Amino acid sequence: MYNGVSGFDNQSVLSGRPYGGCGILWRSDICVNVVPISVDSKRICADLLSTNTWKLVIINVYMHFESGDSSTDEFRHMLSVLEDIIFRNADSQRRHAGFP
Repeated sequence: MYNGVSGFDNQSVLSGRPYGGCGILWRSDICVNVVPISVDSKRICADLLSTNTWKLVIINVYMHFESGDSSTDEFRHMLSVLEDIIFRNADSQRRHAGFP
């Protein structure tokens, strides 16, 4: 199963190597309820996994960054969107990738 976002509109055919989207994959036979979290971004994908005893938010971000004022503003906006997702799901488990 999956949840994903595309970094581009579907109005034209792209050639080369597009960038900007992301996704989350999970096995269809896991015993959890998976609900996509609505995010107004083409660079962030989030899901809420839950059982009767716990909740876990999984977030995948395409955090591309280049130097420049517009890129810095976009980077800050992505951080604020992430902060909002975490705030709206404060009752879920918190664990950062790479840390126990």
